[in-house]
Amino acid sequence: MSADLTKIEPRSTGWDTQINDNFDALNSDTGWLPLTLLAPATGRLLYRATPNGVFLKGFITPVDFSNAQPVKISSIPMTTVPKPTGDDRAFALAQGPSNFAISTLTQEGELWLVSISGDNSIAVHFDGVTIN
Repeated sequence: MSADLTKIEPRSTGWDTQINDNFDALNSDTGWLPLTLLAPATGRLLYRATPNGVFLKGFITPVDFSNAQPVKISSIPMTTVPKPTGDDRAFALAQGPSNFAISTLTQEGELWLVSISGDNSIAVHFDGVTIN
């Protein structure tokens, strides 16, 4: 992911406004914002969007989750994050002391839980996840 910058033409009208818009885009930061979790996930999940990527922290408990079917757990408003490029992002997460989970973030901002290796009563932790 990267900042959405405007190309500035030499001696063009409004170049000063365009360059300030580019600086704003390069320095944008939403701060930590809560995500609304969708059933069957419970817990607390936050995101932060900067030009360097989307950061996640928090946890979910995948109550009634089955590995047979991925489930959408939340959506990140794409108006607040840099435009993603390429494929959907997949990442591994810790689930308890010795288990793991797999999650994805789609181009549309949908956050999916794809699989878990532990019991569905064990929390899945998103702390330290950076998606760029």
